[in-house]
Amino acid sequence: MKKFITKKNITIIEALKKISKNGQRHLLIVDKKKVIGILSEGDIRREILNKKSLNKNISKNFKKKFLFFKSKEFKLKEAKKIMLKKKIYFAPILNESKNLVDIVTTENLFGSNDSNSFKNENLENTP
Repeated sequence: MKKFITKKNITIIEALKKISKNGQRHLLIVDKKKVIGILSEGDIRREILNKKSLNKNISKNFKKKFLFFKSKEFKLKEAKKIMLKKKIYFAPILNESKNLVDIVTTENLFGSNDSNSFKNENLENTP
């Protein structure tokens, strides 16, 4: 899951590089191990189209309100239904403290990914 996580103090270009590497078009913004927002390729694209500097910090670009699933209440069937209805392709699964537990994507919901979960990836030394 490390490849989907970043701190809020990186630049737009750094975020774009991370998104390119993770292959999911999104990054979760984390502060003190809590997920505080989500940044998408679309957010970055809008900055580029508005001729903003790519060396600018992402802190004003990420969404602070975003879809997430509560780990205790998570049901795969419900997640599929919600994500299809809202046309969302990536969502975190968070515990009560808003710490990342797992990530659900349309790829792992509908079988394009070999794994149904990213949670087995090591989160040690994650921002």
